[in-house]
Amino acid sequence: MENFTKMPVYNGSTVVGYCICSTEDALELMAQQQATLGQGTMESFVPEVIYCNSEKKVTVVKWTDGTETKVTCDSDDEFSPERGFKECLAIKVFGNDKAKFKNYWYPEVTTKIFVDGVKVEPELRGRWRKERKAEVKARKAEKLKKKAKKAK
Repeated sequence: MENFTKMPVYNGSTVVGYCICSTEDALELMAQQQATLGQGTMESFVPEVIYCNSEKKVTVVKWTDGTETKVTCDSDDEFSPERGFKECLAIKVFGNDKAKFKNYWYPEVTTKIFVDGVKVEPELRGRWRKERKAEVKARKAEKLKKKAKKAK
């Protein structure tokens, strides 16, 4: 019996739907999507130089494919060169678009974390934590407004 996988379907770098396909087809589709997203080969994930500035809390990674990724540590967080590199690598793997990583990929990936069979809430730090709380609060307020309108 053939194994099947649920795969996202992209238009450029935007997910427009999902398809069910064989594992073999899924691997081929993933290769096509990576090329479309500009992720390239594994060699493109090798850092050429990693610059860290502990005073400004900045990590900049220049990759061997000529691209560059920069992350800045929030003032509420403790600076770590290793964490800065990990954040740069995560952003690079998901298309080297920080805004898309922050707004789409990070929330998408963190919903899939299970430890010992128990779902784990995402680790939100600094400004992200504040923004997430504000988003949740705004959504709750919007739901309350809709309920109030329906009640009228």
